Amino acid sequence: MNAATLRALHEKLSARVALSPVRLCNFAAETRDMDDVEAGEQALIEFAPALGSLTRTGAHHWIGDARQIGASRSDGMILEAELVDAHGSGLQLRHLGDRWRLTRIRETEGESCLADEMVLLGRPPAPQKLRYRRYWEIVTGHGGVRPVLAVLIGAEAS
Repeated sequence: MNAATLRALHEKLSARVALSPVRLCNFAAETRDMDDVEAGEQALIEFAPALGSLTRTGAHHWIGDARQIGASRSDGMILEAELVDAHGSGLQLRHLGDRWRLTRIRETEGESCLADEMVLLGRPPAPQKLRYRRYWEIVTGHGGVRPVLAVLIGAEAS
């Protein structure tokens, strides 16, 4: 079963059950590990985020632009960050004990996977609603899908 067939089945089922819309797409996720937090912080700044969250050891911040990343240094080491730029690409940074993992996610041309969108509740200081895009891949031989990753794509105040 391919992504187009699953999308068609989803459309038929959506006529009977409330499901979020899905669409065909591709995505690219590029990951690299770093030994020091300064390299991770510099990558966040260079990404030029439009919005996102940044968690340091001493505080959680809602980011509206890259200047806020450096301005929050006094709150300690970065534990994680989840950002989106003006083009809809995502950047995630996670502290993994002795290193940091940076993952850049962008949508690409193609129809090998499915995507849908969901809304989660934000925690202060983030807006009340956070919008995410989930990417699903086909499970070969099983006729189903499994979630691969989710990326922050926006936020709403209410």
